[in-house]
Formats: sequence, structure tokens, C-alpha cells
Amino acid sequence: MNVAHSLNLHSMKILFLLGLILAHSSAIAQTMALGIATQPSAALLQIAVERGLLKDEGIAASVTRYPSGKHALQEGLFTGEVDVVSAADTPVVASAFSRRDFAVVAIIFRADSLYSVIARRDAGIETPADLNGKTIAMQKASAVQYFLHLFSQRHRLRHETLKVRFLRAEELPKALLSGEVDAFAMREPYISQAAKLLGDRAVVFSEPGLFPQYELLVVTRPYLNAKPEAVKALLRALFRAHGLLEDDPETAVGLVARFLNTDVDRLLDAALGWHTDVTLDQAMLLAMEFEAQWMIDDGLIVRPRIPNLLRIIDPAPLSEVDPDAVTLRY
Repeated sequence: MNVAHSLNLHSMKILFLLGLILAHSSAIAQTMALGIATQPSAALLQIAVERGLLKDEGIAASVTRYPSGKHALQEGLFTGEVDVVSAADTPVVASAFSRRDFAVVAIIFRADSLYSVIARRDAGIETPADLNGKTIAMQKASAVQYFLHLFSQRHRLRHETLKVRFLRAEELPKALLSGEVDAFAMREPYISQAAKLLGDRAVVFSEPGLFPQYELLVVTRPYLNAKPEAVKALLRALFRAHGLLEDDPETAVGLVARFLNTDVDRLLDAALGWHTDVTLDQAMLLAMEFEAQWMIDDGLIVRPRIPNLLRIIDPAPLSEVDPDAVTLRY
């Protein structure tokens, strides 16, 4: 073997090794601080984490858990603790009245049977009408508050008689058990936790179809501007999580149950009403505008008019991953 040929082979080996190093570096370069709420509406994120789909897409993610999407948004995203969260449309809309340093890049969950009211039978509650005059708890300025507003309208509850308490999500089951409140409005896993604590003394009122809720993937503007490829990689991972949920629901829901530390059978029943297509559509925008008007009308927000919600929606990353997933007119 002549010297020139030997040098060429040596150079090729060096280039090959450099290529491997660069490929490895690019794979781990997409760092992401991810905030995930311990709620079923964050199912795609939970599946992606538990299944290792983020790593497969080249994302080195640190995960912080929050008791609700509202907490993830306010205590995680807006404090700079995390870069990406998912949250229900209601707290996202509330935030849009005062800030625009974040972007909604996708819908990752929708359902119309997510919330329920759980109450104590020994407080004299057997039907929704029995809630009049009782103390009922919930999170403030959250999707569940809007649900209770609609629930009260449907069952003609008298607002002036309801004694409303605002508590953190994780405080609700113990408050009901202690008798501090007579009922609370919330979603899983807190409804199941309270039902287990109360046993036969619990009565649950579910309202399928009452409130279609959207779970939104929300990113800080600085992170989106600095790492658009990471956001697109996350979206690809969520498409794969959706595929697993469609093709093998038992395995996928099992991953969600493990993340939530809740009963898988109860979650499997609830999952029949989940819609986890990764999209951006016009119905979401209309629902958000309706909620914004409710916030003004009920005095939750002191503003003369609703904000331009298109300013907090960025369809570009999803359009690049799957153009057909975006049907929003903007």
C-alpha cells in the first residue's frame, strides 16, 4: 500500500468519525425543559416521555411535573422554569389579556367529558340541585371554573346561594374528606382520589358534551425563536404518541396511568372520549373567543374587549411538520 493511499484511507476514517460525532452532537443538542401536568389531557406528552419518543427525536428533555396545566403555565412557563408546557385553553386565554411572550403551536387533546363534580352524600347531596346552599371548591380562573359555570346553568343552580372556595388542585380531595367543602369540581386523577377516600359517601355528577376542552401545546417565544427545530421534533414525537394511542390503546393508556399513578381501567373507559389528533383548527379559536368574553362578562378580567388571540398562535412549526394538520384561518 503506497503512502498516498494510506493517507487517503486515514483521512476518510477521520471524516467518518467526525461525521458520527457531529451527528451525535446534533442529536443531543436539542435541549428542552418540559413542564407536564398530572392530568389526562397531557396524555400525548406523558406517552412521549414514558415511551422514550422524545429521545428518539433527538430531544434531551428535563421534565418537571405540575398538578395542573394552569400551574405549569403560570409557575413553569411564565417564570422561565420550563420552555414548553401544555395547558387547557381557559388559562391560556386568561394569560392572553396581559402578555404575548408565548405561542400556542398545537392542540394535543380535546374531550367533552373531562370534568365532573364530586360531592358528599352525608352533606345531603344526591342530585345537582342539592348543591344549592353548599360549599363547592375548584381552581380559580381555570377551565374547571368555566365548566362549573356551564354546569350551574344546565342545572339552574342559584349562584347567590353557592359558597365558592378556590383551592389548589392537589388540596381538593382532602378538603372534601375533612368536610371543609361539600363538593368540588375537577378532573382526574383528583376525582378518583376523592372517591377512594370517601367510598360510599361520594356521589359524582358527570356531564358529557357540556364543555369541549382543548389542551394546547404552549412554547415561550424566546425558545421558539431560538430552537424551532426542537419544537418541530417535539411535534413529531407527539404524532408518534398519537399513533400509539390509536394502534395500541391499552399500552398507551397504561403509560399515561403510570405517569399519573392512577387506575388504568378507569382511565381506559375515559379514553374512549379522548381526541388526540395534533392539529390547529378554527373551532379552537372560536371556543377561546367565547371563553374570553365570559371572563369579561363575569368580571374575572377587567378589560373592555377580548384580545386578538391570533397573536398568541403560531402555526408555522406544525405547518412544516404536517401542513394538513393546520386548518386555522389566520
